[in-house]
Amino acid sequence: AGKTDKKKQPGFINTEAPPGKLRVFIADLPQKNIVRAGGLLGMLVHIFDRRHRRIIRRNLKFIYPEWSRQYIRQFSRRVYKNVGITFLEICQMTCFSREKILQKVRIRGDKHLISAMKNHKGAIIISAHIGNWEMANLFCSAYLNSPLVVVARQVSPKILNNWIKIEERRVGKECRSRWS
Repeated sequence: AGKTDKKKQPGFINTEAPPGKLRVFIADLPQKNIVRAGGLLGMLVHIFDRRHRRIIRRNLKFIYPEWSRQYIRQFSRRVYKNVGITFLEICQMTCFSREKILQKVRIRGDKHLISAMKNHKGAIIISAHIGNWEMANLFCSAYLNSPLVVVARQVSPKILNNWIKIEERRVGKECRSRWS
């Protein structure tokens, strides 16, 4: 009768749920292998994703008109590599315990955030897509031991969006569409 239902605790990842074999394999990979494999995955997507490759290059040219065409191409390849690494890290995170998430992230300057949460004021955290933004979301939920509401646009394809929603619910995160 004194047991707590771990599945209902915010920030807890249900490690008893049977993850797919590929996710377990990815979860056990050392970070250096995630970086290598993610870079290769990103380069494969770069080769076949002509539409987004053009968008990235056009945006970079607009933001940095002084950059050479060659440098923009190199930089866009690095963008794809980073996305590949982030994708594998997200797969890896689905097997992480709360403790593992807390070990993976280093936080600086959390005084204001903790103060706002202790005073029941809540906080608005604004972030860009720099590095693994999904890990930041999981970390905040685990660190504050509190549910997190995130505003974001839906991801396509729909199957990926549905998978992300399942993972978010697992850690006590609620995602609201920016259009609702």
